[in-house]
Amino acid sequence: MFKLSETHEEIRKLARKFADDELVPHAARFDREHLFPRGPVRKLAEMGFLGIAVSEEHGGSGLDNLA
Repeated sequence: MFKLSETHEEIRKLARKFADDELVPHAARFDREHLFPRGPVRKLAEMGFLGIAVSEEHGGSGLDNLA
């Protein structure tokens, strides 16, 4: 049976909490009004999610594609 590494599990939990707190409460409005959620995307960038598979040398997190 497949099991996530501790690092991957932490990333999964952080992403889930972010989605539950920042996206789910507003998702219907974002869709209905055709909005791009700049604020939440900015927060994802600050948390390192937008460069997760980019090498540290190039400003990313240097993690793998599973992360």
